[in-house]
Amino acid sequence: MRVGARALAAGGLAVALLGMAAPPAGAGGVSQIEWERPFLVVGERAAGTIDAGFSADMVRQVVAHGDYELWLRLGPMDWEEGPRQWLQPAPDRIRVPAVSLRPEPRGAFVDARIGFRVPDVRPGRYTAVLCVDGCTETFAGSFPSEVQVVATSVEGRLHERLARQVERGEIALSRVEARLQRRIRRSTVTSVNTDSALRGDVDA
Repeated sequence: MRVGARALAAGGLAVALLGMAAPPAGAGGVSQIEWERPFLVVGERAAGTIDAGFSADMVRQVVAHGDYELWLRLGPMDWEEGPRQWLQPAPDRIRVPAVSLRPEPRGAFVDARIGFRVPDVRPGRYTAVLCVDGCTETFAGSFPSEVQVVATSVEGRLHERLARQVERGEIALSRVEARLQRRIRRSTVTSVNTDSALRGDVDA
């Protein structure tokens, strides 16, 4: 019974991960932290990259001043809030210590690479915000990103596998739906043609 409940919970988490919120439509061009893994494991190193939107020298300047912070907040991001609300102090916000930031070339562009050790927070779905200037604005005008924190790497790998299986299942279902839609359309056309032919015979 316990195994079944655990499997159901993990499966529900995998579905939730696939449905994680993304920036609203029309917010094209914004950047978020792109995590190396879809799960952060408590106590382990985590890394990701974010589109800096400016030159490597400017990234180095931010790094040299050390005026950048990463905050985690339990729960999904409310995209209706906007930057001012994202940066507001709140009792449920957790500052991540010892965050590293460095420029990372990407072709003609420059990303900023972020690294840190995941603090001892309770597992769950978090919103991460990278900010600068005393956390008065987000880094390079970036949007917050969502990420799942898990207790162990074993749990993380299990959830990764489940998420992939759910994704494959959704792809398979969409293909079946597309095939059924095509069959319905063909059946409708055939029915209309047959009906027209019968009417023609009656009129003759």
